[in-house]
Amino acid sequence: MPTLDSFYVRLSGLNLFYTETEDDLIVLGTIALKNIQATADGMEASCFRVVDQENDNWDMCDPEGHSPHEWVCAISEQLGMPCDLEP
Repeated sequence: MPTLDSFYVRLSGLNLFYTETEDDLIVLGTIALKNIQATADGMEASCFRVVDQENDNWDMCDPEGHSPHEWVCAISEQLGMPCDLEP
């Protein structure tokens, strides 16, 4: 795990499930997706923001600095929205 406050995330339908390790079967929690922002003001290029059903914002970042294109597009597709982020 890159840092103590890092989690591994899996997308299933309109939910993000997060676990402590990559292979962990114990789910620590879920985020019920409502909306996604490919980028947010002041965020690094490796980050994006999701909004849950309770209108809480969750900033998601890749600790290795990779583009979030695949995540943004996969989540956008589940939400029935176009992917507006270039790879």
